Amino acid sequence: MISGVEKSSKMKVVGIIPARYHSTRLPGKPLRRLAGKILIQRVYENAARCRLLDDLLVATDDERIRDAVQEFGGKAVMTPADLPSGSDRCAFVAQTLEAEIIADIQGDEPFLDIGVLEQAIRLLRSDPEVNIVTAARTGITSEELADPNVVKVLLDKNRNAL
Repeated sequence: MISGVEKSSKMKVVGIIPARYHSTRLPGKPLRRLAGKILIQRVYENAARCRLLDDLLVATDDERIRDAVQEFGGKAVMTPADLPSGSDRCAFVAQTLEAEIIADIQGDEPFLDIGVLEQAIRLLRSDPEVNIVTAARTGITSEELADPNVVKVLLDKNRNAL
């Protein structure tokens, strides 16, 4: 999800990657290894390829994640442990920033298509009527439709999320 306010040609864009250690489905997921690097590092390094981000932060409530991010050279910000979701973690950090556009980059998506992220940022910069963008795809399988772990977006006839 990406949101923006106060449109201008010099809008500051900050990417925030929420990451928590105590995942219900896979505890410690951000620190799990994927091809020799921890997952949060893979996500961070991939997101850092986005040419339109002015800054990139990991928002976490866990010192182990913060320390790991700092160890590979990333930036991390601590958030309260009682925040119920990654979006809440992003909103908490966003309130402390001077940025016109915030990109909420999922902490478990190491293969995010940076072109999609850049397209969303460009849309927010160019259209004063657009205040929030969420990337979604069409054509999910019946297995994905039945899977509670696959996020779905219901759209109206104008392609607005309901």
